[in-house]
Amino acid sequence: MSHHQESPEAELAALEAERLLASAVHDLRSPLLIIQGFAAGLEPAARQGDWPRFAGDMERIVRTCGHMQQLLHELTDFVRSGQVQYHMQPVPFQNIWHHACELLAVQMAEAGVLMTTPDDWPRVLGDETALVRVVQNLLENALRHRRDDEPLQIRLTIDLSETVVTIAIEDNGSGIEPDRIPELFQPFRQLTGRTGSVGLGLAIARRIVDGHGGQLALTSSGSGSGTTAIFTLPLANDGL
Repeated sequence: MSHHQESPEAELAALEAERLLASAVHDLRSPLLIIQGFAAGLEPAARQGDWPRFAGDMERIVRTCGHMQQLLHELTDFVRSGQVQYHMQPVPFQNIWHHACELLAVQMAEAGVLMTTPDDWPRVLGDETALVRVVQNLLENALRHRRDDEPLQIRLTIDLSETVVTIAIEDNGSGIEPDRIPELFQPFRQLTGRTGSVGLGLAIARRIVDGHGGQLALTSSGSGSGTTAIFTLPLANDGL
């Protein structure tokens, strides 16, 4: 009888899928219990004519459904980010940055973001749609972890080598202890910060950057010191 032995890569992929499924089941169970609890109170509230309670319970149900919808959306993106074939072409990084900022215009205006960008913008080799998602996710992370006592400041710096573009997005947010940074890249893991994510944004961003042959990392000196996201991309042949 022959035994089929999987490659180490296949075993790691299977283990990751198992962990992802377990995390997804855990994160879906909690909102389902919330919906079940508030839904059970709708009929009694209606019978008693307690419409403020009815409206409040409905609002919580709708909000929780939105959270579940976002979870499923991010889970789909996470899975696809490891399978998609990227359309690599020269793209002005300025276009990528501005598109991501447009997608977050409302949130950034509400937060009163102060932004500093470079004068010179290179052209990178990559999939524009996917790279917009990377920048969007990193900016969302900065927005989520901004401080309450001062406006959020974001500084973009870009360094070039012969073949690589190094991009750094620095903020003055709440920061994070260095030994906890790896947790942020684990699917469905969130530390402190405002709500609005299910904990897949950084994992998706890293997968996309990995798929472009680059690397993504976070650095921080600790609580209150801000955070810097640094990632690399291929430099387009025509450079600037």
